[in-house]
Amino acid sequence: MNRMTELAEPEELRERLGTLAKTVADRCRRMDMSSHQDFVDYVAEQMWEAGDIRSRKMFGEYGLYCDGVFFAVICEDQLFVKATPAGEAAFPHLPKAPPHEGAKDYILVEDVDDRDTVTALTRVTCLALRSRARKGRG
Repeated sequence: MNRMTELAEPEELRERLGTLAKTVADRCRRMDMSSHQDFVDYVAEQMWEAGDIRSRKMFGEYGLYCDGVFFAVICEDQLFVKATPAGEAAFPHLPKAPPHEGAKDYILVEDVDDRDTVTALTRVTCLALRSRARKGRG
């Protein structure tokens, strides 16, 4: 039996092609998964009224800091804000999701164009995180 005859089995050929297509699609997704600097800059600009917003590149993604407090990550060009009881109470309509596999749920801000919501959520979250840090030291 030569190689051409082996590949002539339609079911096996479909299986191999399906596996190959999935592998290629996964690799393409991984190549373009990291966030883009222009998106990070835009998000930081949207929340500037909350304080001194800084971004830091971390593993191809970005961490966000407000007045030195780490409060959010940007993964795959999506904004994820640390979930705090105060943030969840103030914005119960915002969904929660992990920024990456195995992570805790964060508040997912799907509409980063809504400057008022982004700014208010940043303020509430950072206030809660600062308060939590002070209690931990006390």
